[in-house]
Amino acid sequence: MIMKKFIFIVVYVLILIFTLSSCNEQNKDAQLNTSESSNNITTSPTTNTPPSPAPEENHSHTYGKWTVVNEPDCIKEGKKERMCACGEKETETIPLTSHKYTNGACSICKAKDPNHFTPDYKSGEANTVGNDFSNSSYAAQGDWLYFSQSLTQISKVKKDGSSLSKVYKISSGRIQTINVVGDWIYFYCEGDSEAKSYIAKVRTDGSNFEKLVTSIYVGNLLVVKDTVLFTRHSYGSDDKSKNWFSLYSISTNGGTAKQLHDGMVQSIVSDSNYVYFIYENESNENFIYRIKPDGTKKSLLLSKISTDSELFKLTDFKNLTVKNSKLYFTVYNKWDMVHFIASISVNGGSYTTYDTCMLTPPNFLFVLGNKAYYYGSPSKWDPESDSFDERSGLVEYDMVNKRYKIIDENYDHEYFIFTGDLIIGENYKNEVLTSIIVYNLKAGTTKEIKIK
Repeated sequence: MIMKKFIFIVVYVLILIFTLSSCNEQNKDAQLNTSESSNNITTSPTTNTPPSPAPEENHSHTYGKWTVVNEPDCIKEGKKERMCACGEKETETIPLTSHKYTNGACSICKAKDPNHFTPDYKSGEANTVGNDFSNSSYAAQGDWLYFSQSLTQISKVKKDGSSLSKVYKISSGRIQTINVVGDWIYFYCEGDSEAKSYIAKVRTDGSNFEKLVTSIYVGNLLVVKDTVLFTRHSYGSDDKSKNWFSLYSISTNGGTAKQLHDGMVQSIVSDSNYVYFIYENESNENFIYRIKPDGTKKSLLLSKISTDSELFKLTDFKNLTVKNSKLYFTVYNKWDMVHFIASISVNGGSYTTYDTCMLTPPNFLFVLGNKAYYYGSPSKWDPESDSFDERSGLVEYDMVNKRYKIIDENYDHEYFIFTGDLIIGENYKNEVLTSIIVYNLKAGTTKEIKIK
């Protein structure tokens, strides 16, 4: 019995060993087959996750629309990009933008607007006529006095002598005549030749210089509102009576000049309604005309003074000025060789003479209220010496009370220009302007402004 049990156990153990050995061999074969299959397997695509396409050779990108990444401004450039369907990205910079000006300055970088202008004068002080006279190198507007400094530079200074500064400097030539109307200075520059001479304008801050008329010799220049009036010299012409000092006009914006009157024209003045001038014919006879700035409605106001008085034989007119709705001028009596002041209405008619008897010709005439101003002799008869007062200087003559007064007898001060309510003189040293003498008619004061 015991033997049978022992034999059964041995047989069972052998069967178990045989079974385990067979399983191990099968596992090895399976592993081997799996390894061999993995070397030859091809994975088929599934319907859920398709594989990425292989890149095509010579692919041409097709980009979409640009997208702005960063907006540009006047300080920094911007950035934009666009995409191709393949995923390729293209990037470009966006150029700087223009300044965004507000009240004369850029709201981003604070740069000054070059086209923004703040006038020197106060509201309502802009002149409608550029100057009182057409041959002055000075012009006043508001608190400022503009002038030709040593003929090569336009400068400005306040009437109290402060804030002297340069406005505009020319590269060549000589600045002869200055007018100021609104925001603009108009001036004539005489060059070394007619081809280098011109009429130009520049803003009162020195910007926007522009030539209006070129290759021209100019005698007188007066700007009335939007019209530039000037007399043109034509040296060398055979017909001097028709070409010398002829009167022309042109728009303040330039264009083509228009002839208004031929012959010898001088002393152009204006009251904004009309332009007045003296014309001298071939026989040296003088006439006073008026005309609209646009060249219309020209009329003769005064041909020559005709009177029974022996004092007014052989006369001519000079120094025309307009004030109080009258035209004032000086009359030269060639018979007695004396000078008088006379006036006529701006509409013409009869004339008036004043009790003046100047032995020397005044180099200007200016009227303010009932007083006439000129630089010359007082022409006052002195009973004690039984002769005329032969002193000279800046003279004030009261046309109502018939009284003379020498305002300034300093011979170093040569007054010859006036503008607004100012009479201007100059001091030079070695042909260099050193100071301006300003006589304020309303204040009755004289001030010397040093020019550096």
